[in-house]
Amino acid sequence: MSESVDPRVSRLRPCGPPTLLYSMLDGTPARNLLGYGDPCVARVDGRWTMFVGGFQLDFRNNLFALQLPAGAELDSPQWSSVSEPGRPGRAQRLAPQPGRDAWDHHGLHTPSYVRGRVGDEEVERIYYAGRGSSPGSTRGAAGRGWRCAT
Repeated sequence: MSESVDPRVSRLRPCGPPTLLYSMLDGTPARNLLGYGDPCVARVDGRWTMFVGGFQLDFRNNLFALQLPAGAELDSPQWSSVSEPGRPGRAQRLAPQPGRDAWDHHGLHTPSYVRGRVGDEEVERIYYAGRGSSPGSTRGAAGRGWRCAT
């Protein structure tokens, strides 16, 4: 099957040498997370926002967001976690932690933010990968998949 590749996509490359923002060895600014991974950066409501999978103190992953200050350039190192209301220093989950029988019970990760139209409505969504219990487990659904957190 031969499909043409959009030349705008095929020319994209990493932007240069990596810059360390956070290290699991050093911890994160959020007291309820051990580390971040799988970033997806998008401009949301005029601010740069980084959606991440966050490794929580209970060793399960969920989705979280960090933002740059309004007006900051994309290469600024001033990212800060979006905090729980009334609880500064605690990162706010973007989705409820799945129940024991859910296919993604053990973790939500690799977020991907999209903005588009469904019919006449403009929508914003976060798609993510998830991990369930191991095959053969009686505790819940096994496997991996993608889900939309709206």
